Amino acid sequence: MERRGATQSEADLPWLWILAATVNQPVIADFGGQFRPDWLPGVYFVAEGLKTAVVAIDELPQTEATLWLRILGRDATQQQAITEVIALPKDDPRRNRVLQLLVNWRVTLELSDVIDATEGDLMASLSQAYLEWEHRTKEEGIQQGEKKLVLRLLTRQIGEVPEAARSQIDQLSLPQLEALGEALLDFSSLSDLEGWLAEQ
Repeated sequence: MERRGATQSEADLPWLWILAATVNQPVIADFGGQFRPDWLPGVYFVAEGLKTAVVAIDELPQTEATLWLRILGRDATQQQAITEVIALPKDDPRRNRVLQLLVNWRVTLELSDVIDATEGDLMASLSQAYLEWEHRTKEEGIQQGEKKLVLRLLTRQIGEVPEAARSQIDQLSLPQLEALGEALLDFSSLSDLEGWLAEQ
């Protein structure tokens, strides 16, 4: 294949990946879909020349690597994926981003007013995701407010707080920030703050 004087080999051509919530085996057979042992279950390759693969989301193994695709599935597959997202560590940045997307999705479903009985379980899962997101958002807001207050009080108590100490304060949990807010009343110099941070 040539384009504007450049030659591109067949191997460099892009693949078409078809994501399907579920696929019947007769449909896979009609398209000549073949499973490859070096790929995950649920991925079927059609005729080599077409450079196309079908991903049956409901057949993917339940691993972290497939989690982000399984969220796009349906019914039990999707609900399981949402449960796994909620169970991710709270400091995992992907967790908060995906929870925000799920919350937006929940709101969109509610506004569209097309929810039927089969989507009741999905809405329950999305409601749990919403509660998790709301709790985390409130917690982060409280933590940011506490951090600003502590830095203002420190500046009044000991003068300008150096960037290195600010970076350490940024890493403190909410209970640690509250403890620092109490301890700083006894500080008289930067060394007092540095000593307190060294103990954390």
